[in-house]
Amino acid sequence: MFPSREAILFAVQHLAHAVAGRAIEAAQPERGPADEALARLVEKSMPDAALHLLLARNRNETGNDTPENDVRWEPYRQRLLSLFRRGQEAGLFRVDLSAQWMLDAMAALMFAAAEAIRAGRLAPADGVAAVVGLLLDGSRRR
Repeated sequence: MFPSREAILFAVQHLAHAVAGRAIEAAQPERGPADEALARLVEKSMPDAALHLLLARNRNETGNDTPENDVRWEPYRQRLLSLFRRGQEAGLFRVDLSAQWMLDAMAALMFAAAEAIRAGRLAPADGVAAVVGLLLDGSRRR
């Protein structure tokens, strides 16, 4: 079906974009309080986090850093940045961190959870709570 490994990774990249888009649509990040919307987003996205982890690991081979890819992803990125900004404006999220950094941190935590689940260090059923808890509450004991 595919002439090369690169062709497979390219197909997986397109699948990952479609899956991520559907997760964002299903989470409805504009609806309700930002912390609840963020929890929905992680819940809808975590089942496919391993797919995105695969792409991140094979970034050079997929051509993932192309202008076409950036253009296709930009509307989703803007929606997610708006979610974090809305949370900041409502006093739910920290204002000393940029919305972009919080988005990056969310992605990194989801990748870390996917890796921990794959390696057996985190139960699949605990992935969403681990990511949401760390995003919303941090790791400091209060």
